[in-house]
Amino acid sequence: MRWRVLNSESFKITDKGKKAMADHVPQVGAPDPEIKTSPIFDEYDEISLDLELEAGVCYFNNVAYPVGQYLRSGSELLHCEERGVWVRKGEVRSD
Repeated sequence: MRWRVLNSESFKITDKGKKAMADHVPQVGAPDPEIKTSPIFDEYDEISLDLELEAGVCYFNNVAYPVGQYLRSGSELLHCEERGVWVRKGEVRSD
C-alpha cells in the first residue's frame, strides 16, 4: 500500500483567529477504522510513554500529514503533534 504525503502550512491558533484559520484547514471527515489513522487524544490527556508512538507524521485515513498540521474532522479541530499523534484542540462551528 502506498501512502500519500500532503504539504501544508501550520497555523497558530488564537481565539480571535480560530474561525478565520479554520476556513483554511482541510476538512477530512470521520476517521475510517479500516485504514490507517494515528491515535487521537483529547487536549489534556497525558500520552503514556509506554505507547510505542514515534513517527514524524500523523496519518488520517491513509494520508500522511506533517507535525504542525491542523485538520477538521467534522466539527473537531485536530493538531498533529510530535510522536505522530492527533490532539483535539476544540470545536469549530460553521456560523
